Amino acid sequence: MALLISSKPAPHHPSGDSKPARVHVPRVNNGGNYCGHNPAGPALDIVRPETSRRRPKILDALHANVGRFYSNPGLLPNVRWCSISRDGCRHDRRRSMRSERREAIIQILRAAVHFVDIVTLHLGRPIPAGFAWVTKAKMRQLTSLSEKRFDRALRDLRESRIVRIYERNKPVPFVEGEFRAEPAIKIFSKHLFGAFGLSQWLQKEQEKAAQRRQAQKAQQQEGQKQKPSGAARARTGLVLDGLVAKIGRISSRKSVTKKISIEQRSEILRERGLAIFEMKLANPDADAATISREVDRTFKTRGIDIDEIQRLTFKD
Repeated sequence: MALLISSKPAPHHPSGDSKPARVHVPRVNNGGNYCGHNPAGPALDIVRPETSRRRPKILDALHANVGRFYSNPGLLPNVRWCSISRDGCRHDRRRSMRSERREAIIQILRAAVHFVDIVTLHLGRPIPAGFAWVTKAKMRQLTSLSEKRFDRALRDLRESRIVRIYERNKPVPFVEGEFRAEPAIKIFSKHLFGAFGLSQWLQKEQEKAAQRRQAQKAQQQEGQKQKPSGAARARTGLVLDGLVAKIGRISSRKSVTKKISIEQRSEILRERGLAIFEMKLANPDADAATISREVDRTFKTRGIDIDEIQRLTFKD
C-alpha cells in the first residue's frame, strides 16, 4: 500500500508555533506482539540462585526436559489446549497455544522445579514447625516475566492440574471479620514427571529421600533427648540460684539437706517441679527422665541432694 501524505499545512498552536509533522517509523515484526519475543530464539532459561543444598539429579533432568514443550506442545496436551478466551469459551482446537505462552509456562515450570520438595512434591521447604510454602513473588524473581504474564501462565498450569494451588488465609488477631492472606499451598503433579519418562526414577528418589529424612529426624530427636538446650539449662540455673538464696546457703558444695526445715524441703520440691516443667517446654521432644536427671544434677552441684530431700520428706 502506498504511503499517503496529506498536503494540508500543519496545524498551529495557540502560541503561534507550528507543530512538527509526525515522522513515520516503520517497524519490522519478526513474530510475536512487538514484545521482544523471538519465536526462533525463545528465552527459556531462568535465574538459578546459587545454593549449597544438594539437589536430586532427577530435578535437573526435569529442568532440562520441560524445555522440549516449546517445540513439541503435544508432550503436555492438557496444557496445550487449556488457554481460555475472554468470553469463557475454549479456543479453536485447530489452533495451538501461542509461543509466548509456552515460553512463559516453561519458565514457571523451571522455577517451580527449583523449589520442589522431592518427598512430597510440595513447592517450598520443610521446617521444624511444618512447611514453608514458596510465594508467587519469589518464584517470579527467577523468571523474566511480568506480573500479569506470570499470572496468566500460572493460571494455565492450574487449569491443567500440573500445579495444584489452594489459597489460604488466617484471621487477623483482635480484628473481627478480617483475614490475612498466606502463601498458597502449591503441589506439583507426579504426572509431569511421567510425561517425560521419569516416573520410575521419581519413585526411587522419593523412597531414598524419605528414608534420609526419617533418619535425620530420628537423629535430631535422639540428640534432644540426650542433652537439653543450653537456654533451658541456663533458665534452670537461674531458678536454682534464686532457691539457694532463699534458703540462705552461700556455699554450693556443702551438704545442707539435713538442716533444711520441712517448709524449705516442700519449697525445694516445688521449685524442682517448676524447673522440670520449664525445661520440658523448651525441649518438647526431650525424654522426661533425662530432664529430671539434668535438674537433679544441677541441684546437687549447689549442695542439695534431691533423693535425700525426698527421703526426709516421706520419713516426716
